[in-house]
Amino acid sequence: MVRTLWALNSAAAVRAQLKDAGPGTSDRPAGYGVFPAADGYVTIGVNSNRIFGRLAAAIGRPDLTEDHRYSDAAGRDQAAGEINAIVAGWTRQRTVAVVVETLSASDVPSGRVMTPEGLLADEDLRAAGFVETNPDGFGGTIDTPANPLGYSRPGAAIPRLGEHAGEVLSGTAQTQSMQLPSAPM
Repeated sequence: MVRTLWALNSAAAVRAQLKDAGPGTSDRPAGYGVFPAADGYVTIGVNSNRIFGRLAAAIGRPDLTEDHRYSDAAGRDQAAGEINAIVAGWTRQRTVAVVVETLSASDVPSGRVMTPEGLLADEDLRAAGFVETNPDGFGGTIDTPANPLGYSRPGAAIPRLGEHAGEVLSGTAQTQSMQLPSAPM
């Protein structure tokens, strides 16, 4: 997930380092990024001429591929605002499910942009091990994203307030001789 989010922001990361990228530049390339839908948001990943052609056909605008201004990525990116407005106009009139189904059927990378609540409730993410339930430090549990690198510490928990105060403070020179109270339970 982190890699995917980073990839979707790669153009913005590069452009943030360019002091003067020139006229017509945008933090978002044409047909690439997050677009509004009737009931949420979708992400679309157009990163080649071939995929742009499939996107144009899928949204009912095959004429876009015949326009010389859009014949390559550099030209499309100069007109990113215009192209992205066309794509957003199409996505805004459809539900996320319809947009993703239509674009996926045309081999255009796309997907639902989910809220944190939606991610936590997603059964596929849970089944794949992307969500784990941990003790919350107050006697209950809390769902958290699993470590994307697969690291885990069985039995790890969010500490209760003051639970490790004695251990932390006893390591300092000022408190080594002090008697520290136990953490409240």
